[in-house]
Amino acid sequence: MAIISGLSSLLGLGITYNASLNVYMVSQLATTATLQTAINAAPTGTTFQFESGTHVLTQTLYVKKDGITLQGAADGSSKIVLAPTVLKEGISFQGGVDKSFASTLGSDVSRGASTITVANATGLKVGDVVRVSQSNDLDFLQKNYPNIIGDPALADNPLRESISEIVAINGNTVTLKQPVGYDMAAGTATTVERLNMLDNVGLHNLTFEGSLGTPDANLFKNTQALYTGADAVVMNYTTRADVSNLTFTNVPSTALEMRNALEAHVNGLNVSGAHNKDDGNGYGLHIAGSFYSTYENLTITDVRHAVLFSSWNAEIGNKVQVDYTNRDINYHGSDDYGNVVVIDTAVYRDGLESWSLVAPGGTSHAYTDIDANTTVFGFAQGSNVKADTLHGKDTGSTLLGMGGNDMLYGGLAVDTLDGGLGNDMLMGGKGADILTGGAGRDTFWMLRGDAKDTITDFKAGAGGDLLRLAGYYEFGSFADLKFTQVGADTKLVLNANETLLFKNVLATAFTADNVFLDTGYVSNMAFTATSAADNFVSGAGTDTVTALNANLKLGDTLNLGAGFDTLKLTDLKISLDLGKIGLSGLDLLDVSAGKVSMLVVSAQAAAAADDGHLDIKYGASGIAGLNTAAVAANNEVVLKGGAANIYLANSAGNHVTLENTAAVVLKGGSGDDVIHVNGAGSRILGGAGDDWIQGGTGTDMITGGLGHDTFAFTDASQFGDRILDFSVMLETADKLDLTALFDANGLGALSPEGAFDGGYLQLKQQGGSTAVLFDRDGSGGVDAARTVALLDNVLATTLKAHIDL
Repeated sequence: MAIISGLSSLLGLGITYNASLNVYMVSQLATTATLQTAINAAPTGTTFQFESGTHVLTQTLYVKKDGITLQGAADGSSKIVLAPTVLKEGISFQGGVDKSFASTLGSDVSRGASTITVANATGLKVGDVVRVSQSNDLDFLQKNYPNIIGDPALADNPLRESISEIVAINGNTVTLKQPVGYDMAAGTATTVERLNMLDNVGLHNLTFEGSLGTPDANLFKNTQALYTGADAVVMNYTTRADVSNLTFTNVPSTALEMRNALEAHVNGLNVSGAHNKDDGNGYGLHIAGSFYSTYENLTITDVRHAVLFSSWNAEIGNKVQVDYTNRDINYHGSDDYGNVVVIDTAVYRDGLESWSLVAPGGTSHAYTDIDANTTVFGFAQGSNVKADTLHGKDTGSTLLGMGGNDMLYGGLAVDTLDGGLGNDMLMGGKGADILTGGAGRDTFWMLRGDAKDTITDFKAGAGGDLLRLAGYYEFGSFADLKFTQVGADTKLVLNANETLLFKNVLATAFTADNVFLDTGYVSNMAFTATSAADNFVSGAGTDTVTALNANLKLGDTLNLGAGFDTLKLTDLKISLDLGKIGLSGLDLLDVSAGKVSMLVVSAQAAAAADDGHLDIKYGASGIAGLNTAAVAANNEVVLKGGAANIYLANSAGNHVTLENTAAVVLKGGSGDDVIHVNGAGSRILGGAGDDWIQGGTGTDMITGGLGHDTFAFTDASQFGDRILDFSVMLETADKLDLTALFDANGLGALSPEGAFDGGYLQLKQQGGSTAVLFDRDGSGGVDAARTVALLDNVLATTLKAHIDL
C-alpha cells in the first residue's frame, strides 16, 4: 500500500510508514496533536502502531471513523501515559446517532422478536444498525421501579432498549440480526433510531498508565476531583470492535468503558488500581448499553468494581470471563438479562467497607434481577462482612463464603463448599461434593438426585445444623431416616443411588431438630420440562416451570404446591390439554410467547390452583380455541393480556374472566358461557347457549348470540355498554341483571315496579333503541341518571319484564 497522501505531510513529525507491516509507526516524538491530525486524515483500514517505549497523551485522542486500528508492539512494550491534562478520556472511539433518520414503532413488539414494524422505514437499508427504545413512562416506573420516579437521569436513558443490525427490509417490516430486548408498544413513545456505529475498529497491545501516583487500594473515595468519571479508554457506538492485550495501571478512574457496543470482542484486559473509587468511578470494565459482546481473559484488581453492568442502560447477551479478581461483579441497574459471567478465581479483599462478591446497585438505581443472568465461579472467596450468594461452575468449584450468612450452590461436578462464619446455606448440586458449614447454624440442602455428599462438620443435636431434604417423599418423618455409624462417621442412605456421609458425628446424636423434610417439595425453583418423563414436586414458594409444548405429555407430573407458581410455554405455536398431565398448584399458565390454536383447561387445573382460579397470560396472537367446559362453577379461569382475539371453543359452556387494559374480541362457544370482562372497550360475542355476560370498563359492544342470555351490571364503571341483539321474544328472551348494582347502592329491597316508580330505573326510547338509565337517588334526588346500557332494536315498552333486580 502506498503512503496515503493526506498523511505524507506528517512524515518526519514522529510518524513514519512501514511498508513491510503496512502500518504507520508512531514514535515517542509524535505529539498528540500530530497523531490526531493523522487519524483524522486516515481512510478506513488504516493501522497506527505505537513503537516500543513511552508515549504521553496530553489531550483526548479521538477516533471517529470505521476500520481504524491503534496498536502497540506485539511484545507489549508500548506504553501510553495519561498526562495530568487528560481530564476525562484518554482514547475515545466515538460513533453516534444518525440525525438524518428517526421513526417510531408501527406496531407492538414482544421481547425476543426478530422483526419489527417501523412507522416509516424509508431510508433504512440492510446493514444499518438501529436502536429501538421506549421512554420511561410513569406507569412503567410505578410497576417496576417506583424507587427512581423523578430521577432526572430517566429523561435521557430509556431502560427498555436494544441495538440490532438490519438483515432484511420489506416495506416497513424490518428483520433484525439481534432480537428485540423488551416488550415495547407502538406509538411515539417508542423510537427507532439509526446509529452511526464505528465498525471494525481495533485497539491492541498497549499499556495505559496514569500520572497521579499510586492510589490506596482500599480507599473508596474520589481523591482526584478533576478526574471524576474519567475513562482511560472508551468505545461508544461500535460494531465488532476488536480489543486485545491491554493493561491499565493506576488510572484516574475507570479503565475501559464499552458503551453502546454490539458484538464487541475484548480478549486480554489487565487492570490494576484506580484513584477515584467512590460512586460512579473506579470500574475495571464498564459495560453500558451493550449487547451480545464477548469479554475474556480479564484480570482486574484494586478498583471499586471489577466488572460493572451500567445503572441506566440495558445490557443483554454479553459473555464475560475473568481469570482473576479481588473485587465484585456488580449489576448496577436496569432489567439486564441473559448475560453470562464466568470467574475462574475471585479472592475478595478484607475490610469493613465491602460489597458482596456478586452485588446489585444501590436503592437509587433501577433494580436488576441478578438471577436473570448467570454468574459462576471456579474458586471464590467471598466477603468477610457481607452475605454472598455464590454459584459454582458446572465443571467443579471451590466456594468459600467467609463472613455473613452466605448461600453457596455447587454445579454439576464435584464441588467444595465452605460457609465460614454465619448461618450459611450449602447446596452441593450434582456430584460427590465436600461440604463444610463452618461456624453458625448452617443448612445443608439436598435436592432429590443430588445427595452423594460428604459433610465435614455437621453439628448434630438440638440447636445444631440442619439437613434439608427436598423431594424425598418416601420419608414422612424423622423416624423414617436411618442414620448408621461407620467408624467415627455417620452414614445416611436415602436410596440406592444417594448416600450422605457425616464426618466425625455419632449417629445417635441426630435429632428431629437437625432434619427438615420438605415432604417431597422444592421451593422457589425454576424447572425446565424435558422430552423424557418429568416429575416436578415443589412446596411453598414461587416456582416457574418452563416447557416446550411437545415436552408436556401424558405421564408428566407437576405438583407445584403453595405459592404463586407459573407454567410457561416457549413455543411460537401452542396446542395444549392440561388434563393430560398431572397438575396441581398451578396459578399462572403463560402462553404469551406463541399463537394458541387450542387450550383445554381441566377441572383439576383450575380447582387445584391456590385460590381456586387459574390465570392465563396470552400474547398478541390471542387464543384461537379455549375450552374451559370442565371447570367447576366455583372455580374460574382468568385471562390476562392485551389487545387480541379470544375464542371459547366448546359446546358445554365456559367460565372465564378477562382482565386486560386494552380492547379485545372475545367470542363464546356454543355452550352456556359465563364471561366476565374487566378491560376497556371490548367486543364480546356470546355465541350459542344461555350465556351470562358482564362487560368491563368503557363501552363494550356485546352480542349474546342464540339462547337465553343474561347481561349483568354490578357498578357504574361498567356503564355505557351497547347490546346489539337483546331479545324480548319468548323463545329467545334475554335478561338484564341489575341485582348487584342495586344491592351495592342500598336499593336491594326495591321491586322492579318500585324502581321504575321512584325514578331509580328509567327507560328512554332513542330511535329504534332503548337506553336503560340508573339514578341512585331517584328522580327527586340531585344525582343525574346515567345510561347503563343501550339496547339496539328494542322498544322500551317491551323491556320491563326482562329486568331482574
